[in-house]
Amino acid sequence: MPFFAALFGAVMTGVLYWLLYGNGREVISHWLDRRNEQTRDEADAATAMRARVTEARAPLRALNDPRDVAAAAMVAVAECRGELTPEQGAIILEQMREILGLDLDLTDRLSIAIHAARRAGKPEFVLDDSVSLFRDTLSTLECEQLLDMLQAVSTVHGGPTDRQADLIRRFEGKLLGSTGTRPA
Repeated sequence: MPFFAALFGAVMTGVLYWLLYGNGREVISHWLDRRNEQTRDEADAATAMRARVTEARAPLRALNDPRDVAAAAMVAVAECRGELTPEQGAIILEQMREILGLDLDLTDRLSIAIHAARRAGKPEFVLDDSVSLFRDTLSTLECEQLLDMLQAVSTVHGGPTDRQADLIRRFEGKLLGSTGTRPA
């Protein structure tokens, strides 16, 4: 036991001399500075990532008409299968005309919806960001029509893919909320 005490005392004496007369304080200060710099860099990277996500979703958030957001949601569901095809675009235009009641500037509105949906990144982001707008503004009938429109777009090219079906099902769950009933 005295051997370990002597060894411990020798090590502590060496550390003390290193701190007082060697470059121990500079080394420790350098370590702490590097640690603070790494923490600051990580915080800056997280802030930059949040800014990029916010910037990417800005076109979708700029849409204030629920009909335009519904068009972006249809584009998102369609692009779960891949690039938007002319057939899918025709179905979306038809839904915009017949159900959403848009007659003027259909191609312009579709272009804006495509841009907003693609900039958001993932189709899940489009639908997640639009849930609150739809819950606040749509009636029960309009919620059902929206879900029917998404289903119609997903059935182009031989029925919905697994990803499209899961996306619509998840969106329906969020739109209905925890009560299982559509908003009034």
